[in-house]
Amino acid sequence: MTSRVGIAMVVLALVSLVVSSGGVSSVVLERPIEIDVADDPSEQLVVFDRASNGSLTVTNQATANLTVERATVDESRVGTWASNASVDQPDEPIEPGENASVDVAGDPCAGAETTRDVPIELEVATDSTTIETTVDVAVWCGEDGGATRSAG
Repeated sequence: MTSRVGIAMVVLALVSLVVSSGGVSSVVLERPIEIDVADDPSEQLVVFDRASNGSLTVTNQATANLTVERATVDESRVGTWASNASVDQPDEPIEPGENASVDVAGDPCAGAETTRDVPIELEVATDSTTIETTVDVAVWCGEDGGATRSAG
């Protein structure tokens, strides 16, 4: 009888190794996150204002210094002409209540006589917050192919 019990235990052990034990090897948990965007510019941490000359004015309304970490042309949204365009961004942090300009530079027209929307990818940050956005700046390419920036 002892050998039957031993054999049964060995068979049970082998079967339990082959059959799943019902354990979980990974867990996926999805949590909804809601982000409220302030419609009133006076409540925003940062205001992006496209000036009439096409320069983008970045105004710091936070209580800490704001740094423009990245300002580049979003080449995934434009044609081959984007290689002629670049972005000038401020080198120094923007103090609370102050502003700075981000400008389209280079020659986004590439000799064309048309209007181009130059999408600028921006990443601005304080010590505790990072904001990433894309803002379009319209560039009018005049008869001589030269760029004249305008709000877009």
